[in-house]
Amino acid sequence: MSREAKKAQTKKAILEAAVHLFTQNGFDKTTIEEVAREAGIGKGTIYSYFKTKKDILRAFCEDELEYIHQELATKTNPDAPFVEQIH
Repeated sequence: MSREAKKAQTKKAILEAAVHLFTQNGFDKTTIEEVAREAGIGKGTIYSYFKTKKDILRAFCEDELEYIHQELATKTNPDAPFVEQIH
């Protein structure tokens, strides 16, 4: 596995662990240490990817928005009227 692939896999593990714990325990009650444990990595590793829990949440939201954008781009006809594209 390439270094970039490993980094992407680690970032994905952090995001998945964080979202799971945020859903289960709430954002404020979840610690970085718990996220690290859930992701199977050291606490320090998280800080090499994200500075704060808010940064983790922001990255997750950005990924979700990018996914939605891609889905809309592939499933709509850009030449159709706007109202039709929304439906």
